[in-house]
Amino acid sequence: MTQKNRQEQLFTNKCTFMEEVKLLGPVTIQSIPGTTSQIISLPQGLVCAVEPGVGYVTADSSNTDHADRILGISLGAGRLATAGELGGLSQLTPGDILFLNGNGTMATTPPISGFQQKVAVAIGTSSVILSIGPAILL
Repeated sequence: MTQKNRQEQLFTNKCTFMEEVKLLGPVTIQSIPGTTSQIISLPQGLVCAVEPGVGYVTADSSNTDHADRILGISLGAGRLATAGELGGLSQLTPGDILFLNGNGTMATTPPISGFQQKVAVAIGTSSVILSIGPAILL
């Protein structure tokens, strides 16, 4: 495995939920209104947005229609965490800022095109506080 592949693997592991999303403290949870297909299509652990004319979708930093439309992290079963402490990540450093990346994932490095928007801040090696910031168009 090359150094680049190792870095990509670490980067992937660092910013995705390793198992199920864990609710670690008081968490604001909203039911997601919409069609059954919209709810089913929002996998657990991904950043979700509302897209005009479409509905609830997996957020993507390359789609500027999603800028400032991030709602939170999908918990599956039609539920969405919009505030609070979540666990189930790995290899974080407390204080890391997690930005929306492509396809609903989060990354510690902000994107260089589309838009960047903070989603959460690491408070431990495997947990974050949802802290959705304003979008910056790139």
